[in-house]
Order: sequence, then structure tokens, then C-alpha cells
Amino acid sequence: MRDIREEAVDRAIASHVLGLHMHHQKEEAAGEISLEILRKYACYAKMKCQPKLSEESCHMLQNMYVTDRAQSKDQRISKKTNGIPITVR
Repeated sequence: MRDIREEAVDRAIASHVLGLHMHHQKEEAAGEISLEILRKYACYAKMKCQPKLSEESCHMLQNMYVTDRAQSKDQRISKKTNGIPITVR
């Protein structure tokens, strides 16, 4: 997973998250699946689907995470910035 910094995308994500926390209700966008059906599907998936990662996949994800964090640390040292990258977890 990569966190590519784009101001427009970051602004849209921040607006969405803040709207959720402010209990702001947007009009439901017209789409192929209604919001109610999507909510029911998400609830069903949480209760019934329990995907398992293979051991190889776990190692790949772990290595990618460690590598990404090391690169982030190297960038901070070389650019002398004080920012700390934060991702939603």
C-alpha cells in the first residue's frame, strides 16, 4: 500500500473523515448498489467471511512495511523535515 501525497485527494479524504465525525449526512450518490444494500453486505462480510493470509503473504507485507518505514526515516534525515507521516489504521 502506498500513500501518495496529492493535495486534492488528501483534501477530499480529510473532508470525508471530518464529515463522518461531525455526523454530517451527505445525499446518497446514485449508483448501481444502494447504500442500504452495501451496509448489509459489509455487515454480512464482517460476520461470515474470515479470509486468511498465507504465511508467504504475511512475510511479504511485513517486509514491505519495514522497508517503507526505513525509506521514510531516510527521507526525513536527508531532507531535514520535521513532519511525521501518518496513515489511517
